[in-house]
Amino acid sequence: IDGTNTKAQLITAQKFDSDRIFTTYNSDLSVSEVMGAWKRYEPKAVNGEILLCYGFGDGGGGPTRAMIERGIRLERGIPGAPKVKLEGIVPFLDRLGERMDADAKRFPTWNGELYLEYHRGTLTTVAKNKANNRRAERLLRELEFLSAMAMRAGAPYPVDKLNEFWELVLINQFHDILPGTSIPEVYKDSDADYGMLFSTLGSGNGPWHSAARAVAPPAKGTLQLFNFTGHARDNTLVRIEGADDTAALSQAGQARPLQKLAAADGAIAYAAPASVPSLGWSSVALVAAAEVPKSGLSASTSHLENALLRVTFGKNGEITSVFDKAHGRELVAAGQTANRLVAYEDKPLNWDAWDIDRYFEEQFWPLSAAVRIELVETGPYRTAIRIERSYQQSKIVQVVSLEDGARQVEFDTFIDWQERQTVLKAEFPFDLNISEIRSEIQFGHVKRATHRNTSWDRARFEASMHRWVDISEPDFGAALLNDCKYGYDAVEQMVRLTLLRGPTFPHPEADLGQHSLKYALFVHDGLRDLADVPVAAERFNNPVAVIGDTASRSDGTAAGASFSFAAVDKPNVTLETVKKAEKSDALVLRVFEHANARATATISFGVPVKSARLCNLMEEGGEPLEVSGNAVTLNLRPHEIATLLLEVGAD
Repeated sequence: IDGTNTKAQLITAQKFDSDRIFTTYNSDLSVSEVMGAWKRYEPKAVNGEILLCYGFGDGGGGPTRAMIERGIRLERGIPGAPKVKLEGIVPFLDRLGERMDADAKRFPTWNGELYLEYHRGTLTTVAKNKANNRRAERLLRELEFLSAMAMRAGAPYPVDKLNEFWELVLINQFHDILPGTSIPEVYKDSDADYGMLFSTLGSGNGPWHSAARAVAPPAKGTLQLFNFTGHARDNTLVRIEGADDTAALSQAGQARPLQKLAAADGAIAYAAPASVPSLGWSSVALVAAAEVPKSGLSASTSHLENALLRVTFGKNGEITSVFDKAHGRELVAAGQTANRLVAYEDKPLNWDAWDIDRYFEEQFWPLSAAVRIELVETGPYRTAIRIERSYQQSKIVQVVSLEDGARQVEFDTFIDWQERQTVLKAEFPFDLNISEIRSEIQFGHVKRATHRNTSWDRARFEASMHRWVDISEPDFGAALLNDCKYGYDAVEQMVRLTLLRGPTFPHPEADLGQHSLKYALFVHDGLRDLADVPVAAERFNNPVAVIGDTASRSDGTAAGASFSFAAVDKPNVTLETVKKAEKSDALVLRVFEHANARATATISFGVPVKSARLCNLMEEGGEPLEVSGNAVTLNLRPHEIATLLLEVGAD
């Protein structure tokens, strides 16, 4: 996606007389598949040999005696069939690479993603496992940052523990565990793995809290707030565990009373706004309750409103209008409703856990009737309504909220799911004139058509996302953010998030039980401000973390200190990872451009930087960067990833 090229070779093996394209990486080395592979291969004029991968079984099984015997016979040549050569893959790739370098223009080029028209259900099946994976990745990224900062304070960097945790997470990303296509016993193991990881990281004596206390020890009566994103969090709502509404949050001499927040699963939290710099922390205090500030919020069971948005609900709790006051624009398509929950029949012809088939749309049941709708929050920082629904044997509860000054409607969702062979989606029909959608992938995003003009377009009836998808006109648009989902579909102006499935094979009870998830509708200024979307998604997935004693009260005098390890001056540049280098005590900072726009970005550091250089992802080689005023400047291409190796000094 950054415009660079890479050499590739697609395997083309299939039966010679096949009347459809079904390429296999499990060739049996038969004459038919040898001839079929050559028949399917197109650029014969520029390359006279192809690769055939053979072996028994799915997932790396070895060759059989019969395959070896056929290969030896085919090495001698059979009239009318390609001649086979048994050798390793590296010599073939070396020869192919030399031909590509010598005559690159004659080889075909593919621009864009390779969409697999298969196994679309794997983006959603066994949702709990995917949510655990997202959470684990986030916590380990936090631990790397905290440990790197604690190392500067003299604490040892937990290399062995981090490696142990990462290997545990990576094992659970195996291609039948993370997709949800394993037998039940596998998920007993993965639940235990994640449970151990979360309990260790959540322990007050674990490596996460130990590192946090080493870098920012909270004084008596104070709390330390940690921001693990690369952008400052100004007046962001911070949840304080163990507090109550008799306290206020004091920062920079201003005390703000805590507001009681409702959660879809019935939990209660208390929160107040605070500011935390990028990749850093701030010290705040809990003080006696203060006067409730005036609020620009308005709410009832039929609307939520702040200075920027007015959200209107129908009698069944579905959204009938999202009006952007700054643009004077309505976002919801006329005559339709948003956040419409719909259950679709989900009975694929084959591979229950793996597939969603095209015809899922033909049988569906809207969850249009609400059992109960109530106003649960009226401010001063957030308003919210609680909507309870039932479907067959399942229960769905949503707390829909709008914060003061926000252009983001959030949907905290609790589902007790008891359905089989059913897929649940949340629908958002938009009043936009758009034929493409943007979807986040690793370190950037891709564009996909939302129309169904061609067979390829029609085949893309379920697609992948990471933390967001966006549909925008040049000056007005909307993004759907999520905290643990990976599947969606888009048809013209309709975007549907895929929330849950209920396959029965190979796990008969897959997805049964309770699920907690969050998604949000973020209204923004369209393609001209696309950089705002990844930032909003990053914040949505990385809440401000809090350590300290919430039982004590302070006079507020100990609060106010803050620290930022690094800050960037361009909104389209993400500061993604901070960790110790693998082979030295230098610090690694990974950054990337996230909006497909060039950027000359200056990164300022809150620690003395002796030297900085660009290196590759393996932390090798690279070029020195000029350090001026404790800052470095990078020229980034669209979607470019850059890795900085930093030698830092003592404060």
